[in-house]
Amino acid sequence: MSKNEVYFMEVHDGAVRRDIPCYTCGHCTSIVALRNDRTRDRRTCHYCGRWICEKSEICNTECTPIYSLSDDHFETPGKWGKYVNAIMRGATKIEEAEKAGLVT
Repeated sequence: MSKNEVYFMEVHDGAVRRDIPCYTCGHCTSIVALRNDRTRDRRTCHYCGRWICEKSEICNTECTPIYSLSDDHFETPGKWGKYVNAIMRGATKIEEAEKAGLVT
């Protein structure tokens, strides 16, 4: 998948099948559904250029490209920012990550 690629997920609601356009957050890899009625712009990281989700304060604070970490085989996590460990453990708020000791 290339950077900022839109793809479709098949969703079943009873007997009704729909294809919903989605993208993957460039920082935490969450799947984000694209809504037709959205009027504001998508958030983009100024460092890596990827679309990012709005649900995570951490994703919007620092570039934490999990995809790059996996390309490095998770060998140098510190080079990708101090919040990578927090995102990988599911933290979305900075205060939450700090209280859990996930920020290095």
